[in-house]
Amino acid sequence: LNDTLIPAESLKIKKTTRFSLQFLFQGFKVDLLPATNLAVSEKSMPIDDLQYESLLLKLKSMSHIQREKDIRYWSAGFAEATVAYIKQQSPFCNAAIRICKLWKLGCNVTDTTFPLWFTSFLVEIVAVEMAQAELRDHPHDASILRVLHKFLRALSEPLQLKILPSGRKYQTEDIPSKILKERPLVLDPVNPFNNLATKLGDWNTIRQLALSTLESLNQSKTMKEIFSPRLG
Repeated sequence: LNDTLIPAESLKIKKTTRFSLQFLFQGFKVDLLPATNLAVSEKSMPIDDLQYESLLLKLKSMSHIQREKDIRYWSAGFAEATVAYIKQQSPFCNAAIRICKLWKLGCNVTDTTFPLWFTSFLVEIVAVEMAQAELRDHPHDASILRVLHKFLRALSEPLQLKILPSGRKYQTEDIPSKILKERPLVLDPVNPFNNLATKLGDWNTIRQLALSTLESLNQSKTMKEIFSPRLG
């Protein structure tokens, strides 16, 4: 990977793995995830759809052990489908994403305390599902504040958390039965083999922060207290 980049004073390599390259460029943190081009076929269809279909078939053909071993290598190939999924959401859902990501940004924890897998993408998927639930419950007066309540309540009850994203690109029968039984379950909307929330033991920190914020909301505390939750 290093050989593919033009050396520059403003570029500083931070970390390399067999899956990725992390570097700083002009002060910006960049994660480069190379993806294998599988969009090679005589089928008459958009290249993005062809890449997705080919990658899904590739993962289906693998054994569970092989898939688990190489999932990070292949997951980069879903990047365009992931971006498209978020872009197709309604303005209300995107507003929900922003407020929930603002909450995550304000959480008063260190990098070592906050679970590494609790990514912005996981927050986006939970936020979208809670926003869609709010639109179903209150089609004429949907409230972002109620979405935030739903979002925090979902995070505070990991054993009850089961999200199979609406509008996912695959069929329900594509999801392995083993994954469907996992809790918490926040399934990737474009990759049926990827539970975004797999480590229940790490949920204690998230649960405490969610409960702390719910308490602040119920007590009508200031915006600063609501969006800067503390542990303990």
